[in-house]
Amino acid sequence: DLGADSITVGSAVSGGSIYGGSTTDTTGDGSDSISLASSAVGAFIQGNGGSDTISIALGVSGGSTVRGGADSDSIVISATASGSTIFGDKGNDSIDIASSLVSSLLQGGSNTDTTSDGSDSISITGSASASTVQGNAGNDTIRINGVFDASTVRGGANEDLVSIGGAITSALLTGDLGNDSLSLFGATVTASTIYGDNSGTAGGDDSISMAATVVANSSVFGGVGNDILVLAAGNQLLTSTFDGGAGADTMSITGSAVSVTVLGGAGNDSMLLSFSGTTGSNANSFYSGGIG
Repeated sequence: DLGADSITVGSAVSGGSIYGGSTTDTTGDGSDSISLASSAVGAFIQGNGGSDTISIALGVSGGSTVRGGADSDSIVISATASGSTIFGDKGNDSIDIASSLVSSLLQGGSNTDTTSDGSDSISITGSASASTVQGNAGNDTIRINGVFDASTVRGGANEDLVSIGGAITSALLTGDLGNDSLSLFGATVTASTIYGDNSGTAGGDDSISMAATVVANSSVFGGVGNDILVLAAGNQLLTSTFDGGAGADTMSITGSAVSVTVLGGAGNDSMLLSFSGTTGSNANSFYSGGIG
């Protein structure tokens, strides 16, 4: 209930519920500590109000839900999170997944409040597959070190930093509102769509940096605003589109290109295109500065 409580569970929690506060008061609680030495399976765990710490040693699965509650919380899951939901809720939350995220929903805020959240930090040491990761409102940092497959990542409102270190396949990445920075370091980007903003909302001045050696069957959109799109030297670009969108954009794209479209969009754009390779390396490609 109310107060700064400490709850330690030495065995697995299956189908049960743990609250730092109570089921009826989710905002007026103190700073609680909830520690599970094993796993959570089909469990509900919530810190409630206060700057809570939730740690789970052996992962969550089976439709589990983990929520920080109001205020600035820390959630650490030291193994895989699978088939589960993880919300930081309101406040400047820190969420760390020490292994992988599988078929799960992870949000810095929650799916019922996406606009009044704080600045969250989300870190996934392993891969993310068939999952959704969203920062919600606030200046969020989202780092995924491993492969990003058949998944969605959204920065949410305000100025976000999204970093992905592994290969990206069949994925959707959006910075959403604000001046966002997307840094993609993996070796390949395949069958994916990347927005500095998103498909339906005007955003800010975004930066998209890609170091992939192969970009295939993918689309990259800066969106509205003075965006920066950079693809490092050595890229092999195949059947893909790069569109700065409206605004005075800066685009630097180097490598070889086959069936590639590069569009500056409306505005006074700066485009540096440097393609090299064997004969036919720029075949069937189209480049346009757009209006302005």
